[in-house]
Amino acid sequence: MITERAFAASFPDFWQELLPLLTPSCVHLLNAGYEEHIVDMSGLELDAVESNDETRDAAVVSEFAYHLAREAFTRKLSVTETFANLSLQGAAEAAAFGLITRYEGNRIPPHASLNDAELDEGLQLATRYESFAKNHGGPERCIFQAPIKGCGFLRACAADLVIGDYLVEIKTVKRTLAGKDIRQLLIYLALSSVAQVEPWCYAGFFNPRRSTFHRFSVHELIDLMSGGKSVVDVYNELLDFTCSSDVQLDSVF
Repeated sequence: MITERAFAASFPDFWQELLPLLTPSCVHLLNAGYEEHIVDMSGLELDAVESNDETRDAAVVSEFAYHLAREAFTRKLSVTETFANLSLQGAAEAAAFGLITRYEGNRIPPHASLNDAELDEGLQLATRYESFAKNHGGPERCIFQAPIKGCGFLRACAADLVIGDYLVEIKTVKRTLAGKDIRQLLIYLALSSVAQVEPWCYAGFFNPRRSTFHRFSVHELIDLMSGGKSVVDVYNELLDFTCSSDVQLDSVF
């Protein structure tokens, strides 16, 4: 079995047939035409969060920010209050290192910890989650790690964040969206369509480092990428492919 990320980055012939109009120019259109900036309480756009010179591993810092925000929202605290609580800060740090170790092996040395500059950068990123949530109805509407069942050769996975009828994938990177990011989003939508009582009407991305987000109508996005296929047909084609006995998974690796 493979992950949704591996699937999104593989099988180019399948993706070309399913989404013939998801071309580089289409990706550019989605990037430029739908990007929005998160704003503070005064309505002013927030700046991007720059990497600190003392930051050793941006991936760990990004995960720390995610788990710090999750701790804050779950406990109905502000991000600043959560960061000031050394127990909660430590839990978020441990979760970040644990996740990176789980997915990337022994890249992280045992008993590693974030330095002061990395903690500060993580705090800045986590406050972007807080602003993003407030821009969309408040932290109380946010669900982190919403479980999604697997299908065929696809493992079970989880959506980074759900806010009401809005499915959000987190991308804490400096680059703009890529085609594989959008394909990954579609995988979540297709998998969830099997069990989701009320399908998500909107899907998109939140980038705390760039202080930006994208919010697409699911029907409009799929119509644009597929050349007019129905949502149901696109989901069915994707799910049928994951269950096909003809697929050679060795080609993924």
